[in-house]
Amino acid sequence: MLSLASTKKHKYDNLVGYRNLYLPRFTSLAISEPYVDAVYRNEVFFIRKDHVKRPNYVKKCVSAELMKSVNDEITKQKLLPLGIDETCPPNKEWLIDILYTLNPDCEFFTEDPRTQIPLLLDKLKKE
Repeated sequence: MLSLASTKKHKYDNLVGYRNLYLPRFTSLAISEPYVDAVYRNEVFFIRKDHVKRPNYVKKCVSAELMKSVNDEITKQKLLPLGIDETCPPNKEWLIDILYTLNPDCEFFTEDPRTQIPLLLDKLKKE
């Protein structure tokens, strides 16, 4: 199946379009040739778009905190590894969505307005 999609972009588009997977943005540092190939081979964690949940509120945090929490949750639930190097993190919106989907009760998503900010996806996309 890998030979049918010759470039990283073609493979990514196939995974996102045909297989309906929710992956980090293509421009994200996380989208490397080895990562895309690992998703194709079902060796790393992935999720279908229709299974993703979005939070209404999120605690102000940095990507490194989210990445650690996502990896911890994946380990706790005994899922396939994330397959993304912490030095090349995915976009923050993707990390938030994945963490919320895996654990909506995570500390980042408590709905106390004194400690949370509304999730503004447009703002996150600019980071």
